[in-house]
Amino acid sequence: MKIELFYNPGCPICPKAKKLVKKLLRKYPQVEYVELNAFEHQDRVIQLGFQAVPAIVIDGALWHVGIPDKKALKKKIIGTLG
Repeated sequence: MKIELFYNPGCPICPKAKKLVKKLLRKYPQVEYVELNAFEHQDRVIQLGFQAVPAIVIDGALWHVGIPDKKALKKKIIGTLG
């Protein structure tokens, strides 16, 4: 399983989303986690079709835009990992 978090350096809420995801993933070391600057990966942003950050992509599919709900993300991780 791979989680990608797209962010922009000037985004005021992106740090909160990063912190939430990193904290949750401590319990799931088998999950690959990558943070991507949306400006540096514009082709991917266009391909995925989102226009705001933070954006969370799980296994190549856009899952959520904005600060995720911790319980919903945990449920998604558990459901994906099986």
